[in-house]
Amino acid sequence: MQCRKAGVTRIITDTYVDNQPMVEFLISKGFLVTGKEDLYGNGKYSYILSKTLDPEYFGDPYDWEDLGEWYLKSRLNLIKIEDHPVVNNREFDRLMQIGIGDTKLDVLVEIKDQKVDLDKIEILHKKCTESKYHLAVFVAREFTQRLKGYADNHGVISFDNKDIARILGRQPPQFREGPIGGMVVSIKPEYLKRLLKVKPAPCYVKGGPSGKYLKKGHIIAFYATEPEKKISSLGKVESIKLGSPREIWDSVGKKTIFSKDEFFRFASIKQRILAIKLSKVWEISSIEGEKLDSIIPEKDRHGSYIDESTREKILSIVGSG
Repeated sequence: MQCRKAGVTRIITDTYVDNQPMVEFLISKGFLVTGKEDLYGNGKYSYILSKTLDPEYFGDPYDWEDLGEWYLKSRLNLIKIEDHPVVNNREFDRLMQIGIGDTKLDVLVEIKDQKVDLDKIEILHKKCTESKYHLAVFVAREFTQRLKGYADNHGVISFDNKDIARILGRQPPQFREGPIGGMVVSIKPEYLKRLLKVKPAPCYVKGGPSGKYLKKGHIIAFYATEPEKKISSLGKVESIKLGSPREIWDSVGKKTIFSKDEFFRFASIKQRILAIKLSKVWEISSIEGEKLDSIIPEKDRHGSYIDESTREKILSIVGSG
């Protein structure tokens, strides 16, 4: 998982041929033997093993445009060239490029978090054929049958929610099922203690862009990890800032609970950091065990949005603070 977060697509390792337990362990974890050499010049042969990592999306799960771009990179090896290119006074979402041998093909891309009908794909196709672009690609949550028929007959490549779900191994979130009410984040108990001691309330920082849709007044539920495994504190969002580790440290670093060394160790393989400025943080009666399971499943306690109904369930148990 750490390799995926760092953008690594393949792991290569080696072990001595006679280290049978390690060979069996690596093969059981999906590694394949790709070579056999005396790597260290000591007369002992080693197996060279490699494993290709399945793609994993680490962006904000509600950012359909970012998710669509990630899908095209993973599925077609497209490279982003430009955001929001303008073609004959019409703005589109992406200019991307695909290589076939030494030839580079320019791809005009639309990405929509909605069900799309015929008119939108007709515009994409028309603007693509009237310009320098070689291919048109449409990514949307859902397509009408009329659109699918048009795409098939006019050479427009289309991908929908089901296509993305196959590569994700799960359904993308339904952004418009209900308004966002806040977020649940995981935090080590010792860091939560620091957070509660800082007055006025500090900035909470987390890796990756997930959380960029938080607004003033949203609730942050702090899930204390092992050994506590409970929600025992809440925070109220004042504002957010997304940027590189250096940008975030220079901007709000002194308002976090980290020293400079701690912050950059935390941010060492992260491209973007989200800083959440809190207006207040307060302790609550702990929500744990079956009660917590009924509100927020364990798999969703490490950086997931919560909707308004979940927020109200939490506040009804502990009070509004």
